[in-house]
This record gives sequence, C-alpha cells and structure tokens, in this order.
Amino acid sequence: MEPAVSAEFSWLQAALVFIAALAVDFAWTKYITAPAAKLPHTAAFWSMSIILLGAFSVVSYTQNPWMLVPAVLGAYASTYLAVWREKRTQTTTSPAS
Repeated sequence: MEPAVSAEFSWLQAALVFIAALAVDFAWTKYITAPAAKLPHTAAFWSMSIILLGAFSVVSYTQNPWMLVPAVLGAYASTYLAVWREKRTQTTTSPAS
C-alpha cells in the first residue's frame, strides 16, 4: 500500500505549516536556553512542542511536497525575525557614545 500523496494545494494548510515552522523555530530557541538555566520541566515542554509541531509539518509535506515551501519560508522568517529583534535590542540597550 502506497502512502497517499496529494498534489492539491490548500492555502489554509500552507498557512498552518508556515505558522508551525515559525513556532518550531521559536520552540528550539526556548529549548536551548532552558537547560542552560537548569529548568528541566521547561526544557521538556519545549522539547515536546518541537516534536509535535515538527510532526505536523513533516506529515504535511510528506503528503504534499509543495508544503515544503511554506515550511522553509516559516523557518527563514522566524530566524530572520529573531536575529533582527536581538540586533535591535542590543542597539537600543547599548550605552550612547
């Protein structure tokens, strides 16, 4: 029995995959910082979130390869926004010369 692969494109599913990819990237950030802060329950929560949200994306693009596009764009957007925010925060909190 072959897995069902759909060529139909759903904008709603694409939006959900995009949001899931954004959320996974955010969850990775939180997951990385939680063990460093010695917060085991927080780290476990973010680990669980990574698996759950990542599974949604994987199932989506396994069934429809076009769902890779919103997944990749979501990951790119999340990383870009995180770095942009960090850079902006450092700029606004640095002492004036």
